[in-house]
Amino acid sequence: MEQGATPRLVTDDETAGRGGDRPLVCRACRAVITDERHAIEQGGAHEHVFVNPGGYDHRVRCFGFADGLSERGVPETYFTWFPGYSWQLVHCARCQAHLGWIYRCAGDVFWGLIKEQVVPR
Repeated sequence: MEQGATPRLVTDDETAGRGGDRPLVCRACRAVITDERHAIEQGGAHEHVFVNPGGYDHRVRCFGFADGLSERGVPETYFTWFPGYSWQLVHCARCQAHLGWIYRCAGDVFWGLIKEQVVPR
């Protein structure tokens, strides 16, 4: 997806296999983080697999809205998985478990959440 382009919402038909209108919670403490209806495509897909500089694989799902998170650190552009976007770590506001990243580019914001850490209620 081009820098600053509007992400496409994932349709009801596409979310049907993922539970549609269903809350997603922090795996560690069960705090509500987002909902399947906020699923979006970013960089051509809703779900991505990335490897960080430390060699760890992350299965990341993209959302246009996520709540109950706290940001850590300063925005970085080093080793970004979405060209043109800065990123910051996000943690569960309740238990501080690492849940993913917030991405920003020229007013566009989305969340890349670790699939294994943000699960259906």
